[in-house]
Amino acid sequence: MTAISFLDKVQHAHDVRETIREQRSVAKRDVRRAKSALKLAEASGGESEVSHCKNVLAKAKQRRNELLWPGRYPQIH
Repeated sequence: MTAISFLDKVQHAHDVRETIREQRSVAKRDVRRAKSALKLAEASGGESEVSHCKNVLAKAKQRRNELLWPGRYPQIH
């Protein structure tokens, strides 16, 4: 293996880690935003809004958990 091909493999692995790190931070941000939206919906009192926000929050938490702890949580279908 040449040094250049080795460096390419290392760079690719680094890029993959960066992508996963970015996905995790986005998933965490989505959970925070969903929580805020749920609080606003509860304050406004609309039942359908609250229900929708709870569903969005559940999906965001599921996605976050899948990214933070792969293999521990089932995939969303």
